[in-house]
Amino acid sequence: MTVAQIHPCPESLERHLTVAGPVFRRFADLLTLVRVDVYGRPGEAALKQMRSKAQLLGNSPVVVHELHSGFSRAADSPASG
Repeated sequence: MTVAQIHPCPESLERHLTVAGPVFRRFADLLTLVRVDVYGRPGEAALKQMRSKAQLLGNSPVVVHELHSGFSRAADSPASG
């Protein structure tokens, strides 16, 4: 299962994790979290909370992806010539 959440700011994510954190403990033995992907820049508090959640639900990695814009092409791509 994949779960996607969209937050307008780091504070919104931190609030969600603070409110929902105790709920995660209730079902920790029912699932194994594989990976947490974060797109953008979470605040330090949110990152710490996500790492704690990941450890509780399977000790999975938390991967932060910086925001990027634009396009890139491989040098040997047929479309680049």
